[in-house]
Amino acid sequence: MNHVTKRAQAAPRYEVVATAGSFNQYRFMGDATGTITKNQKLLYRFIVGYETTGQLDPNQKIRNVFVAPQLQYNFSDRTTLNYELNYGYDHRTMGYQRGVPALLLGEGKWQLDRYPRDFSMVDPRGFSKTSSVSNQLMFTHRFTERIKLTSLLRTYQATQDQFDVSPGDFSIGATNDSITLGQGYFRQKPLYQFQSTTYLNAELETGAVKHALIAGIDVNSSGRTYEYAGLSERRVSLLNLDFSWATYDRSRAALATAVYQSGVTENTQFYGLYLQDQLSLGDRWKILLGGRFEAHRFRNRSFDLVADTTTARDTLRASRFIPRVGVVFQAGKNTSLYASYTEGFQPQYGSNRGGGGPFPPEGSRQLEVGMKNEWLSGRLITSIAAYYIQKTDVLTTDPNDSDGLRLIQIDEVKSKGIEVSVQGNVNDNLSLLANYAYNEARTPGDAGFDFYAPGWFPNAPNHNGNLWATYKLTQGVLRGFKIGAGFNHLSKRSTFVPNFEVPGYTTVDASVSYERNGFRINGGLFNLTDTRYYHGVYGPANLWPGNPRSFRLTLSQVF
Repeated sequence: MNHVTKRAQAAPRYEVVATAGSFNQYRFMGDATGTITKNQKLLYRFIVGYETTGQLDPNQKIRNVFVAPQLQYNFSDRTTLNYELNYGYDHRTMGYQRGVPALLLGEGKWQLDRYPRDFSMVDPRGFSKTSSVSNQLMFTHRFTERIKLTSLLRTYQATQDQFDVSPGDFSIGATNDSITLGQGYFRQKPLYQFQSTTYLNAELETGAVKHALIAGIDVNSSGRTYEYAGLSERRVSLLNLDFSWATYDRSRAALATAVYQSGVTENTQFYGLYLQDQLSLGDRWKILLGGRFEAHRFRNRSFDLVADTTTARDTLRASRFIPRVGVVFQAGKNTSLYASYTEGFQPQYGSNRGGGGPFPPEGSRQLEVGMKNEWLSGRLITSIAAYYIQKTDVLTTDPNDSDGLRLIQIDEVKSKGIEVSVQGNVNDNLSLLANYAYNEARTPGDAGFDFYAPGWFPNAPNHNGNLWATYKLTQGVLRGFKIGAGFNHLSKRSTFVPNFEVPGYTTVDASVSYERNGFRINGGLFNLTDTRYYHGVYGPANLWPGNPRSFRLTLSQVF
């Protein structure tokens, strides 16, 4: 996903947006931009938002506040300096949803709909409070029409405080609907990051070859101090949940008697250098050559939360060069063929010496080939791609370690598949967006992956497809009226528990909107067939059901 910041603009623009939806959702947003000085050198943008909402879980209540002021000074038409501040505050009953459980019927059979979709294992007295502040300074300078420098500095700091009740050890029988709940205290203070990235774009020519160059350097420092305590546990009936035994006490006396308590302070240093060149050889060939060098440094200290004494230390040093190659061949006016190869890199932050480490970084290789076509004078684009991905040095538990503390590495985690997409406008009224993906994500099914269904990676469906069609009126009194509809399909998935699968599902959505003279009204209808489905799953204790039939209505006005 590409996140593009809304930049300050010289032309005055003001927008207000109001949203109401299912689960008592109410959201308001204001956005204003324009000039502060008459010479239009100093610009501003100010965005503010507020939301209060519930969720499918009736005990979950959420309140958000977001404020983002921005200033930009244009020294000239070639040089700008932009400053942006983002403040966010999130207050909710529980920071991480736990889903609903399934019921074991025996002989590996499970009843997934034993409990309603809105079944709650959330103590309404729980809370999660997160506040964050980020500052961003971006400098851009264009030396010539073909050479541009961009430099960005960003700081981020957040705190999170959470106290709630959640499922612990899980076992459930056909005649005993019960579960172990544990009361936990969790805090991150602070969670911080400093980021610096500087890159140069240049367009050059060497004879008949055109170059689009980008070179840059990244520097990143991040870390956090987090504390966790499991204060108490109790086996409770799922048919009559009782939270009265839970006490919201985080005093030292309470922490000293906790079932489990610990704290960790950690810091990660990251450095990256990269160079990429996109070469154009005539009208038919484009070649992409790139390379990136990354270096990571990591250290942490584990400590006793009550005595504040160090219990363990760990360090990590990892670096790797990552190549990237791509080729595009323009076979005809409307057809292009392409192939690409890239590698990935992920340090093993969990590879402490107590677990058998340190281990070399996890790596990945991806090969992709495909074809793109334009139809109807470029209004409609189709693409088809085939890919193969292999991960190497993947950490997993050592099956020969009865304590489950030691780790080993495997290389046979593979994924391959085909993706097909269609997007664009059939005519002035009808637009389409359709995708289908077939994916095989497999593991060896042997050492280290005993908890996976053999050979099938958890939460990785074989089939995923969706279609969205929009019809709009372009003439007459109803010009600006749109109606859209579509579906999303996901096939069955494996989980982290052997022989426990969740079925596939198909949901149908629709929308109606009208836009005229800066005013827009949009109504969204979701899961029209009221299908019961699970958008996420870990195992029988944690299935995250999707929303039933619901709606969202948004009104906006641009001035």
